[in-house]
Amino acid sequence: MRARQTGTLVFIGSRSGWYGDAFCSAYSSSKFALEGMVESLSRETERFGIATLLIDPGRFRTGFLSTGKGKLAPAEPTTEDYKLGYEQFLQFLAVENGNQPGDVKKGVNVIVDLVRGEGIAEGRGKIPLRLPIGTDSLETIREKCLETLGVLQDWESVVTGCDHE
Repeated sequence: MRARQTGTLVFIGSRSGWYGDAFCSAYSSSKFALEGMVESLSRETERFGIATLLIDPGRFRTGFLSTGKGKLAPAEPTTEDYKLGYEQFLQFLAVENGNQPGDVKKGVNVIVDLVRGEGIAEGRGKIPLRLPIGTDSLETIREKCLETLGVLQDWESVVTGCDHE
């Protein structure tokens, strides 16, 4: 890609890279780390004409939540303190499995269009570094951004008060 001065690196993040759901700390931490790595990588490779695209899907209907051999294998909590919350989380996963709002084919088509600069991407200019796909991802990320802006506004004097005079 460097030699050709063109190409697109595509990474699949998650709404969980923006918002840490309870009982998803291992998954969320890997997605939060991916967000930072990809952002840095994009700044390192853009001078070579290489685009970087980080897709942050919400919940899509895949086999990801399926349990059984070779599938999702939830671990039991090691303390009673988490048992009730964990059981509720597993119930949510069971209900959610097969009922996720995202359509995989539509999501893949968006990614392909972005990489090729066709379809939905045509005429939109430079592709963004990050793009949430799925209504739930949009809502979660928007809420997180608004929350963060509120904290920055409410705590600005505290935040800036830590600088040298």
